[in-house]
Amino acid sequence: MKVYFSENTFYFARGIDFERWTLYNKESAKLLRKIGVDFIWDSRLDWIRLGFKRCTGLREVNMGIDEVQLVKTFLRTRDGFQPVDMRPQDITPQLNLLALRANHMDKLRRLRVPKITFTPYIHGSQGSTSNQISIASRTTGPIPGGVLETVVAKEIMQAPEVGTPVKKTTTIPKLERKSGSEAGISPPIQPFRILDLPAEMRNRIYRYILVLQGPINPSKRIPTTHYRAGTNLSSSVLYRRGPAPCSSLALLQTNKQTYSEAVGIYYGHNSFVFYFPNQLMMFLISISEERKKYIERVTLWYKHQSQGDIDNIDVYLVALMNLKNLKQLELVIDDVIVGRMTGSHGPDVRLPGESLMKEIARSGIELVVRNQAVDVFFWRLDRDPSVGPRAVEMRGARKVILDLRERIRKSIEDEDDYDDDDDDVESDEGWY
Repeated sequence: MKVYFSENTFYFARGIDFERWTLYNKESAKLLRKIGVDFIWDSRLDWIRLGFKRCTGLREVNMGIDEVQLVKTFLRTRDGFQPVDMRPQDITPQLNLLALRANHMDKLRRLRVPKITFTPYIHGSQGSTSNQISIASRTTGPIPGGVLETVVAKEIMQAPEVGTPVKKTTTIPKLERKSGSEAGISPPIQPFRILDLPAEMRNRIYRYILVLQGPINPSKRIPTTHYRAGTNLSSSVLYRRGPAPCSSLALLQTNKQTYSEAVGIYYGHNSFVFYFPNQLMMFLISISEERKKYIERVTLWYKHQSQGDIDNIDVYLVALMNLKNLKQLELVIDDVIVGRMTGSHGPDVRLPGESLMKEIARSGIELVVRNQAVDVFFWRLDRDPSVGPRAVEMRGARKVILDLRERIRKSIEDEDDYDDDDDDVESDEGWY
């Protein structure tokens, strides 16, 4: 019996199945060495945690998970995010931190197992047929390089292992008072003067502190890492103890020299994403003209609203055109607008703000337009044919985006042809 439980790998389709089995088979649970279990994003992670605690001999865990869904749970409008479906590549490192707020995630991170691997849902929660497992393996799982792999897994695999008893000190040894030199006390550490370093070394430090992987959504939100894990926490227990972490931008307040050397690195080397146009406008109002001149890459989630005879998107695009060093602009077109244009026909049908989009593209800024729902649908369709019934609707939406891209591209070519004609005229005038 011991060999049977210790040498085989046991699979559980759901966390509650794992928790119930370990509850009713406590002695056998102590013998388990390898398990696989799926954590469904809308269930209790606490079930898996309780099962872990009963498996005192556990050495290896494969946990099926859908990290994108963990993140999506906290994509709420009131927090300044877009509550939409996303692909793994759409989850920025900043958004990915939201996965750490899943129910009972703090307790899971305190458990210790020698080896844990996060996998797609391959342990039976999505079905047991080869086709169901194949679809789950392509549409679920951890985000490559995400916080589950780089933070949670590393914490769980730290010593001590599950079941290792903690030794308690029963007596406190009496310490003799010694002088500083006899006790081996080092002299106080002298402050390090960063400005004494060569400029190249200082810039490397600034980049390490200020340049982040993936786009940044500027906001005054409390940092995600200061929240406790849980979806329905009261305000009294919502945050961790102690002050919230400071922004890395505090570095710019050190002194004038540090500010002048580092400000361009933060605003020029990072990309910025705004999930609502008002986020963009408040950001541009809040920062100085000096900081604006460094901004090169922006993503704006396009929302259309008209007031009087003015489309609000024109206001936002003009504000972006005033960024003197802007090199790349990505516009994520609103589903409502795409839906309206899907049923519209004729050569005169145009997207609100389209004329300014063409002007932006002709100015040399790299312009990318896309629709989130279209991108997610066709990503899923490649991996799960069962989403096919919406194909007609989504192909129409994709055509709207493709036609818009083509009109923008053609406007650039027409501008080039116009410039060529001007060159010919100037050349002819030179001969007379």
